[in-house]
Order: sequence, then C-alpha cells, then structure tokens
Amino acid sequence: MACDEDLADRVECSLRKADVSFETKHLKDGIAFLVDSKMCVGFEGTGLIARVGPEAYQDALAKPGAEKMAEPVAE
Repeated sequence: MACDEDLADRVECSLRKADVSFETKHLKDGIAFLVDSKMCVGFEGTGLIARVGPEAYQDALAKPGAEKMAEPVAE
C-alpha cells in the first residue's frame, strides 16, 4: 500500500510552519521525516508513526487509535 501523500503533505507543511529543519526520506511503502537525523514522524500506508519523548509517552498511548510500535524482529 502506498503512503498517504495528503497526510505527508500536511505533516511537511506543519514542520515548515513551525520553522523546523528536517529531512524527508522516501521508503519502500512510506515516508519518514527526520529532525536532527532521527525520525520524528513517518507513514507506511495510512499508518502514522510518531516519536514522542518519555514524558509524553503515556498520554500519547491514551489517544484513540494509538498503540505501541512493534519491536523489529531480529533476523
């Protein structure tokens, strides 16, 4: 499934509006926005991945539809 381009455009616009310096990385099925060379938000299909600090973690998980990101499987 391809990335939701409209949602990616909205995130990019928000980062520019906040005057945040960022890089965009296109992935196989998504897109990632990096700040200080670390992913801050990304998409795969219609799913959104957001990095939050430890102080906001529990509040973020309490949002409707939010869930912990699965740990990558070691090969």
